[in-house]
Amino acid sequence: MSGQVIRLIGMTPYDFSNVATSSEGGATVAQHVDVSQFRYATLLIRMHSGTISGQGSKFKIKAFAEGYTSEDPTAVFGDATPVLSEEIVNGNTAPFMISADLSSNMGSMVTVQISGEQDSNGGTLSGVFSMDLVLKN
Repeated sequence: MSGQVIRLIGMTPYDFSNVATSSEGGATVAQHVDVSQFRYATLLIRMHSGTISGQGSKFKIKAFAEGYTSEDPTAVFGDATPVLSEEIVNGNTAPFMISADLSSNMGSMVTVQISGEQDSNGGTLSGVFSMDLVLKN
């Protein structure tokens, strides 16, 4: 079985502590990742360190199928429904890893996003993450 490992991000800090209470803020981790030559994909999400102080606060990692084209590079062609959605909540103790399958309906390209959602009390919501995409035929 042939395959490939794509490093999406090395150890990168994300801090959503300043997101308003009962709100969500986010960032794109990787976009236009070509998965067209592969049938299976696993996203490895590592949280190296971090703090989630609010009981209802959480990190969300989502992957979306997309259809970027160089013929219209400013347009966003992507599904609104994620093909993968994982949450890291208060009580998860770093370091740890989530291995998440996103083979179903991944299309030809993938975008990965991370966000932080604060509960009604707010607080510290920060972590250091790295992510790899493991692709196989």
